[in-house]
Amino acid sequence: MTTKQLLISFLDRSFESAHYEIWIQKPQDTSFQLFHRKGIIDKVNVTQQNWSHDAKYQVVSDEGYVYVAFSYTSGHQVLLCSNSLTCPFTKSELDYLYVCFELLEAKSQIQTKDTELEILIEGIRSVSSSLVLEDLLEKIVKNALSVIPVANAGYLQLYDPIEKKINCKTSVGFEPIIRMLKMNVGESITGMVFKEGKPLIYHSTEQIFDKMSENSITQGNLQIINSSTGGKVIQAIVSVPISIGNQRIGVMTIHQFDKMGKFTDGDVRLLQGFASQVAIAIQNARLYTEVREKLHELSKRNEVHNTLIKFSLQNKGLKTIVKEIGKMINGHVSFYDYLENDWYHGRANQPNYFSTDEISLLFKAKRKPVFIKIRKPVEENYYLYPIFNGTIFLGCFILPYNYTLSMFDRIVIEQGGAILALELVKKHTFEEIYYKKTHEFFNEVIRSREPETLISKRKEFNLNPSHTFFVGVIELVNHKDLYKLSADIHSIISFIKKNIPRLSLIYGFHNKIILLVSLEDSTLIDEPIKQLKTIINDWTNNNDTLLCAGIGSTKKGAYHIGKSYEEAKKSVSYLVNKKETGIITYESIGVNRLFINQDSNEIKEFINDFFHPLHSEWSRKNELETTLVTYIKLNKSINETAKSLHIHINTLYQRLKKIEDILHLSFNDPKDFLKIQLACHLKESFAYSEEV
Repeated sequence: MTTKQLLISFLDRSFESAHYEIWIQKPQDTSFQLFHRKGIIDKVNVTQQNWSHDAKYQVVSDEGYVYVAFSYTSGHQVLLCSNSLTCPFTKSELDYLYVCFELLEAKSQIQTKDTELEILIEGIRSVSSSLVLEDLLEKIVKNALSVIPVANAGYLQLYDPIEKKINCKTSVGFEPIIRMLKMNVGESITGMVFKEGKPLIYHSTEQIFDKMSENSITQGNLQIINSSTGGKVIQAIVSVPISIGNQRIGVMTIHQFDKMGKFTDGDVRLLQGFASQVAIAIQNARLYTEVREKLHELSKRNEVHNTLIKFSLQNKGLKTIVKEIGKMINGHVSFYDYLENDWYHGRANQPNYFSTDEISLLFKAKRKPVFIKIRKPVEENYYLYPIFNGTIFLGCFILPYNYTLSMFDRIVIEQGGAILALELVKKHTFEEIYYKKTHEFFNEVIRSREPETLISKRKEFNLNPSHTFFVGVIELVNHKDLYKLSADIHSIISFIKKNIPRLSLIYGFHNKIILLVSLEDSTLIDEPIKQLKTIINDWTNNNDTLLCAGIGSTKKGAYHIGKSYEEAKKSVSYLVNKKETGIITYESIGVNRLFINQDSNEIKEFINDFFHPLHSEWSRKNELETTLVTYIKLNKSINETAKSLHIHINTLYQRLKKIEDILHLSFNDPKDFLKIQLACHLKESFAYSEEV
């Protein structure tokens, strides 16, 4: 027999012919519910009895009726009523009944928990097996309502970080207008639950609407809630937060309209369990979406890569690849080749959106893509994507855009950048091979006894042996990165090729650039030198690497090329030794040509030996060395020297006499004066620091 059958049998025997009724009130009930009766009792009032909840059981006799009340710590109560004149139970029998009713409640709770567990498991199974988020959310709300019987309806809100609103995503038991509900964080009850991250439970209509008002619910949202209930009044509410880790993502709320009973702490815990299912469902949906997007992105990357690599393998060149990239993104994309100073456009007649100087300065220190907004003359937006090979800036994509770039646009640009980097490296490798070939030919020419014959045989260099030639040597100073040095050489050569049309031959070798200019008319020599000077000045102003250039003399015939080359090397060495940048011709060096091949240490030693006597403390104090250098520089003019030094003429005479005494030289002796002039000239020309 079951516990219930044993209990009824015991009561039937105990009450014999008397009638009795069993009334039970569970924690979620607001009144007693009839559980079992034998016969009819005319007078039973289970709601007006004042029972103490502290005692396990109480026995009360009232006007011919016997009442036995059992109270349990869970809040569960049992009332046994009978028209028996006296209580038929002993103390041990009352203890027995207490345990029996407790067992019945425990069994009932187990059955309820089993049902709840089954629904929770089914919910988890649904969450794990389905990725249709909207259907899942609705099913979770329905499951929650099915295991919390005192609830009539519910809805689920999720936070939208863009709108910064908590929006209703699904509902059960409400009119469709509830979907228009958009709460601010902290607004009304659900807004506070989201803000504080703690569940809230209210048991009366008055309390609910007071809390709504207290937390500043908007008139619009209040109207939506009232319109969505179908004329029913909200009697109770439970609202719990939905979180993924420490991040709150929404709120789940259930309502009671007309059912008997009340929400309990157990209902809150149950609802939190369903809220966790919501979080899992959303997390799964997000992960699925991310994986799907990643797979889509990988697929697109592979598609773009295969398309562009095909053009690269077919040696279609940069121009074709950039045009194909433009077709893929349906935009006016351009590519600037920094090393070659070339522009490639995806469409015909596209302008160069930025100057080369602007691009150089922009990516001098930056390595990441940038968005640039230009406001004048009209507002325009550009996306610049740089391409690097190690530390070397190769160039960049420039893409005008009106809104944010799509994922596909970014994929195309990224994959295109990788392919173009390979193309540029391949191109520069071919140029290195060409430089080596050109270097070998140039060395053959300057060493050959019959350079005219050699040049005539090598048609690929397109040289005319009878033209007028000069050689230039450009040296890159203070370079630290060998890869950057190679890139700088390519870039400078590109600038020179574009701006000096009469250039016959140019190549890079170590940290130098050698160029050969061929002229039909020797009177045109000034034009290429002027252009070369502009290129060197512009480069020095915009880059860390300094340039020194030397130009050899100009003469007719190929036999002169070797001599012009030697003069160009001496000229550039002269600038490097003086630590000056720029360009100088061999002719303009003047008398200093006599000292170019001289050992720099010997020149330095001569200067230091000459000026050393003027380095005593007294001499420095009286500025004897400065006086001497200024006097010689101003061609022995007493007035001009005194004026320049801001001293009296008599003071100058005294200083000059003192200099003669210290150096044991005379300004009036031609040999002594030549030595003085030579020392001052070398000091100014070669800028050596004196040794004390």
